Amino acid sequence: MSWKKVVVSGSNAHLNTIGVGTAAAPSTAGHISASGKLFTATSDAGATLSSFDVVIKGANGEFMHTASSAINPSLQNLTISTGLLGVAGGSAVTDYNGTTATTVSVNSASLAGSGITPKADGTGFELKVGNNLTSDSSGVRVKTGSLAGFGLTADPTFTSGSDALGTGKIAVNVDKTTIDFNGSGQLTVLGGSAANALTSGVGIQSFSYDGSAGATVIVDTGSLAGTGLTGTSGQVGYTQDKISISGSFAGTDKVLKWTGTAFDETTISDNGSDAISLGGSGYTVTVPGNLTVEGTASFTNASNVSTADDFFLLNSGSGTAENFGIIGQTNSAGTAGIGWSWNATNKRWGMYKDMVTTGGGALGSDKVGDAPLLLAETNVTNATDTDYQAKNGNMLIDGNGNIFLYF
Repeated sequence: MSWKKVVVSGSNAHLNTIGVGTAAAPSTAGHISASGKLFTATSDAGATLSSFDVVIKGANGEFMHTASSAINPSLQNLTISTGLLGVAGGSAVTDYNGTTATTVSVNSASLAGSGITPKADGTGFELKVGNNLTSDSSGVRVKTGSLAGFGLTADPTFTSGSDALGTGKIAVNVDKTTIDFNGSGQLTVLGGSAANALTSGVGIQSFSYDGSAGATVIVDTGSLAGTGLTGTSGQVGYTQDKISISGSFAGTDKVLKWTGTAFDETTISDNGSDAISLGGSGYTVTVPGNLTVEGTASFTNASNVSTADDFFLLNSGSGTAENFGIIGQTNSAGTAGIGWSWNATNKRWGMYKDMVTTGGGALGSDKVGDAPLLLAETNVTNATDTDYQAKNGNMLIDGNGNIFLYF
């Protein structure tokens, strides 16, 4: 099986054999047979390229066309522009046309810029080191004297080629007032008292803290009393502090709600085991977020179900490929239905009759047929997916408007 092109007016066809008129197609693939005449244009294709310069007539009346100009291309020159140097035969050149061996190299002088200058002999570049750097045979180094300041001291110069610790060093200025070494030889910052003391405010029991000694911060629950809440003012210690909720809770198994001033009972009840009741028969229940039903959902309303959702997600509880679809009941006994089902085996939508309607429905075995697919792919050579694309009856329309069927 493969993709077959549908030949329509204006399309190009690729066929193994062609029979025109009353003549039958020959048995050898790639030939054309005709009882009438075949015509083709033989005029020049253009001023610089002709496909019909030579005509050869065979003994059996066949003819072929060829042209020597078709294999004599004209090449354009390659220009060697700014930043490059061209040399051919020991002389500088500015272009290359393919006839003479030419060497092209980078013109280092064209790359000069801020901080970089080319060497006079053209072998490389030199780095401008500036005021804080120096360079020698060992590389580029920092002049440590330029880094002194803000608690740091440094040698004013750098001795080229030396690795001694005392040469080119940077040191910390330890004044023993703000910076000093501790008993373990570690560099530390000397501490002190906080510049401003921390004291209690509204809602916090009295305390003070200046950094010299530890302090504990405790909430004064009396400051939290308000609508629906009562607190105990002036309590010291966590175990004695308390906050109380105000409201009326006379019912049984009722879920609470906030009225704006206190807590009150709702029409939602929970018996603590397996039953939750939302309102009553005259209530409207709205779920603004997501509703997840892990058990069986039953709908007893005799009216049509309407939804504002764009899509239905079916088979969401499955972790494997399974059949799923839509079934409509077709008899009063509720034992047969007709509908569309996705077949997990052949991966196609199929129409079935006498589908099982009990127990949530089942695929059944009375299949009417599969639905063909118009592929979104526009290149027939890429439509090779055997699960979804390369299926009997599928159609593809390529970017040129050609039509293909798979069978």
